[in-house]
Amino acid sequence: MTKSPLLSATVLILGLASCAPDKKTNDVYHATPPFVHTNDTEVSLRDWDLQKSRQYDLQDIIDFKDSHPKKIDVKTECRTEDDRILAKFNFVNESEVAIWRMLPNEVLTANFNRSTYDCAFELNLFDEAGSNHVFNISPVEVLDEKAAPAQIAHEATFNPKGLLKLSPQTEQDVRLRFPTTAPSSAQLICQGTQLPPLGFDQVLDLAHFQFPTNDILAAHPVQLCRALITQSGKRVAYSNLIQFAWAPPQVTVTDETTPFPQLTPTNFDKMLIALRTAAPLKVARWRVHNSEKITRYFRFNLARTSLTLSLFARAQATPFIRMTYNLPLVQAYPQANVIKTAWSTVTAVLPPFSDLIVEANIQSQTPMHCQVQPEFHFITLENFAPIPVTEVGKDGSALSTFDLQAKAQSIAAEVPVNLAAAPEGYHCDWY
Repeated sequence: MTKSPLLSATVLILGLASCAPDKKTNDVYHATPPFVHTNDTEVSLRDWDLQKSRQYDLQDIIDFKDSHPKKIDVKTECRTEDDRILAKFNFVNESEVAIWRMLPNEVLTANFNRSTYDCAFELNLFDEAGSNHVFNISPVEVLDEKAAPAQIAHEATFNPKGLLKLSPQTEQDVRLRFPTTAPSSAQLICQGTQLPPLGFDQVLDLAHFQFPTNDILAAHPVQLCRALITQSGKRVAYSNLIQFAWAPPQVTVTDETTPFPQLTPTNFDKMLIALRTAAPLKVARWRVHNSEKITRYFRFNLARTSLTLSLFARAQATPFIRMTYNLPLVQAYPQANVIKTAWSTVTAVLPPFSDLIVEANIQSQTPMHCQVQPEFHFITLENFAPIPVTEVGKDGSALSTFDLQAKAQSIAAEVPVNLAAAPEGYHCDWY
């Protein structure tokens, strides 16, 4: 039997057609495009991309009432300058879905005032027979400008505008409130953790949530969080964004400064050279000890702090004269483990159960010039300003501060007591 060439071609064409992917439908289900509700406007998704200004607030709604879907599967993709976050959601027997319910927790716990998130959605609508129709919404910036349906706030103290900042020590009078009569649960989601839900009846003390403190300290000591209210497995409300900060225990700082050797007047050149912008002179040393099993980070400001410098000299004969200067000459710097250097700061890492050596040097950044060349016999260094050190999280957020304090020192066997006023014009300048 000879096959007809026309029949063979027809079979081949039908075979190719049956293999072609059809993303839109499996049968005759042609869904009506949903509407986007933003503020007081309602725009069909067909016209949404034609809008000149397109932004979503968390509370804006995608309305599917004319589509009558049995189920909605959503694929979400959110992008920032340096990140891409994917998530999937499904909704059954719902005619409208708020934008916030289609966002992953990583986006819900972001501060939109600091980062911009552009989110795109693939909406897969299914009818009773399981047929599928797909709508795509191109990336649009998500905003958080409307008041959250649920509120976290201090009960007895003043609540400042903006981001509410808390610590485990300041959460005792903080409550979560949401008006509802339906059986509900509340869950706290944060950037680095997600806490188990708790039973909720209109109000809940935030102190009832138990954070895994050690895990958080090791990862993100500063957390941005929101509460989510759930009813019958459905997320129905979210709270305002709050910030939790956990401060690790204070480190142990030991002063290991070695006093200057008592120099004779002929050996003061080393000191004076240091004051004339040559090699720096070490004036203090500290050992910072981490007794915790977490890695810690410390940021040092490279700005120089001040001290009082007194130069004792003879004009022509006894008694001595003293010239006193308050100068920003002191700079502290970690001697190891530096991981990041910026224009005005340096950050060092301190692994668990280890030490970090920090030294302070003095060095004039401008030359010292004396109008009359004096004969120096004694030098004192005192009134050192505290040197602040900031402990930061791995992400660079500030956690706590402490000071390094240098001790007064003199380079002399005995500082003279009987002093005379310096003759006019008998002084030194730094310029």
